[in-house]
Amino acid sequence: MRWYYPVGAALAAVLIVLAVMLRRRRAVKLKNREQMTKKAQEDALNRAISNSLHRDSGENAAAPLEVHYNTDTHGAKGSRMLSIVALEESLTKEYIFGRGDDLFLGDEHGRAAIFRTPDGHDIFCEIFNRGGDVYACQRGMGRGRLTRGRRHAPLSSEGIRLRSGDIIEGTYGRFRIDLLG
Repeated sequence: MRWYYPVGAALAAVLIVLAVMLRRRRAVKLKNREQMTKKAQEDALNRAISNSLHRDSGENAAAPLEVHYNTDTHGAKGSRMLSIVALEESLTKEYIFGRGDDLFLGDEHGRAAIFRTPDGHDIFCEIFNRGGDVYACQRGMGRGRLTRGRRHAPLSSEGIRLRSGDIIEGTYGRFRIDLLG
């Protein structure tokens, strides 16, 4: 009879730990969903504003009177997002991009940076979309490497398919890649 009490207490502790882990996981998913929605809204607003800028160049694009946001980003084409977290010594910066965006990782004034174009920047890695998957490849003179779990591999010029949790390391910083949506 007495062995029931320690077994019951251990089982209760395991259940409590599992409940806390599930709650944290839900909170992270909710945060990612909110960030995806915010990014989609910002992109829609940028497109709406940029259409009005092209009117002066002779194009017949109409300027919007109002902008309404679609809050359902899961069903929309291209709603899948990419989170890049720049892991530096004293700070962490998180960026959200569409998976179809071409991005370049490199250095700006001795700090890790993410660029939309490689022009005039010291880059070591390009992130691009191929067939719906996100790849990273070596660019420029810098040497980068991909860390997946405990395994390390140098970036190649052909590209390596990325997975959530991969870390790309360069001379000036590390970038954690998370595929959202």
